[in-house]
Amino acid sequence: MPIQISIQGENAKQALDELHALSAGLTPKTTEVSYGQDEEQSEKPAPAKRTRKAAPKKEPEPKPETPDAAADDSGDDEGDGPTEDDVKRTVRRYLTTFDNNTEGQKAAQALLLDNFEVKKVGDLSEDQYPTAIRVFESAIDERGE
Repeated sequence: MPIQISIQGENAKQALDELHALSAGLTPKTTEVSYGQDEEQSEKPAPAKRTRKAAPKKEPEPKPETPDAAADDSGDDEGDGPTEDDVKRTVRRYLTTFDNNTEGQKAAQALLLDNFEVKKVGDLSEDQYPTAIRVFESAIDERGE
C-alpha cells in the first residue's frame, strides 16, 4: 500500500523541524512489516551499517619567507630532524620544476644515486634526510624555481 507524506513549512528550517518531529516517533518496531516470517527472524535487528570517518584535514605548512628560515627547518639544532615526508615534499617540489614528469623522476633518481647511492627516498637513512633536503633545494635553485 503506497504511503505519501507531505511536509509543509514557510521555510526550509520549518520543514526540517516538521520532518524531525515526524521521525522522532518512529522506531524499528513501528516501521517493520511482517510478511509471514517467523517471530525469531522478524525480531533480529538489522545489521549495523558501516560508516567511514572523514580523515582529518591537514593544514598546509607555511613556507619560510627567507632562505635562512629554510635552513632552520632541517631541525639539526634540536632532536626533531626532518622526516621522510619532509624529504618527499622537497622532491615533489623539485619534480614540479620539470615540464615532463618522467624527465623529473629520472633527474631525482640520478640525484639520489649520485649523492646517496640509493634509488628512492625510502632507502635513505634518517641521518641522510637533512642532506637530501639540502641537495634537492640546491637543485631547485639551480633550475630557477
